[in-house]
Amino acid sequence: MFISRIEDVGQYAKIVPGLTEAVEAALKLWPDIDAGKLDISAKYKLVDYISDAELEAYFFFQKGVTRSIMGSIAKAKCDDDAEGLYQFEAHRKYVDVQILIDGAEDIVWAPIESLTVSQSYQAEADIEFLRGDGTIIKIKPGTCYILLPDDGHLACGHVSIPTEYSKLIIKMPLDAK
Repeated sequence: MFISRIEDVGQYAKIVPGLTEAVEAALKLWPDIDAGKLDISAKYKLVDYISDAELEAYFFFQKGVTRSIMGSIAKAKCDDDAEGLYQFEAHRKYVDVQILIDGAEDIVWAPIESLTVSQSYQAEADIEFLRGDGTIIKIKPGTCYILLPDDGHLACGHVSIPTEYSKLIIKMPLDAK
């Protein structure tokens, strides 16, 4: 996992090709999304916004209210008495780039090798669910975090007080050149 300010995200372009262009293209749409002129639930293909893009990348925006991280522990307990364990997700086909635009969120991170699979990988959705313990990280507006396939994560959470948030999520294919 990498954490950066939005303005410094270009330093990761060697690791995630096309990242800078994807962030710039998506953030240009934010004013129209925020004003309700575009569909916030839509997935936008990067190739539609960058004429020379060859990536099968896409992005979307998310607005909501954070959910209790402790609720994730309660859900894990209900599922199989996994006391004190978080419910994480991980991806294999895409690098998950998340940028908090407004609000606040707490995320929980752990390397997947330290976690236990709770729901096997679903290729169509590019998601696997895992349980275990992790590190809570506070995310502030203007922060970008990049999650690789070995990063288990629980996003959009809070430790104590629900908070409204707006964020950009970019899915960059691992085979990008």
